[in-house]
Amino acid sequence: MKKIKCIVIRKQRFRETSALIKVLTPEGIMDFAVRGFYRKKSMFNSHLEPFSINEIEFRKRNRDGLQTLHSAVLQYYPEHLLKKTSSIETAYAILKIIRNIHNTDTSERIFEFTVAAVRALNEDADAKKTYAKFLIRFMLAEGIINLDSGENIQLKKGIIDLFKDKNEHSSETLIINLERNLQMYG
Repeated sequence: MKKIKCIVIRKQRFRETSALIKVLTPEGIMDFAVRGFYRKKSMFNSHLEPFSINEIEFRKRNRDGLQTLHSAVLQYYPEHLLKKTSSIETAYAILKIIRNIHNTDTSERIFEFTVAAVRALNEDADAKKTYAKFLIRFMLAEGIINLDSGENIQLKKGIIDLFKDKNEHSSETLIINLERNLQMYG
């Protein structure tokens, strides 16, 4: 058995009473079978909903090739995030990006700033600014951008402008540029 913290990326029904979940952990992306999840007397202390942060305990792969989740305890549920359209759209955009990452030596950092972004969105932070911060951190961690490079002077200026003032236009322009760089990379 192994225990680890995770943020749920996706949950879907599997067979009659089971679920499949995809999570981001400090070790990277993991997929689990959750047997008996939809039974009335489920042993899970968490709903394992997207954006929730849990401590999970699991066994290594079984004969089906899936890892089986043994228990999950809810650590943090961002209930306020789900009430605001801009926050939930931003959170889903973040999950869409991390859903496709590979397990690398940057997984722990990506986990930490994904959790920070979800917490910020739950606390009513500016969704665009939070998304821009996430994109910057993600792209720096993955080596997609290098702010020390002479090629990214305009991008660096956009980042500085974003954090100096509250001009919504500057965050929109920066996000467009960051997403363009991300698309070219992936």
